[in-house]
Amino acid sequence: MVVRMLSDSKLEVREVAATTLSGLLKGAKADEAARLRASFLADVDRLLPRNRKRQKAKAGADASGAPMMH
Repeated sequence: MVVRMLSDSKLEVREVAATTLSGLLKGAKADEAARLRASFLADVDRLLPRNRKRQKAKAGADASGAPMMH
């Protein structure tokens, strides 16, 4: 239920859900927390695929994010 609230349309609901989930994870056993973390990361990779153009642009920039001059 809390995880579903993370995608609610209202910002306030998402914030409270994130805070609640954080507290639940802190109290969870290490293996349970690790399993949830892996699940969340898999969801992020599925829902927010990395933009290849953005990665290429970053490859051509220095640490400050400014384009490198040749």
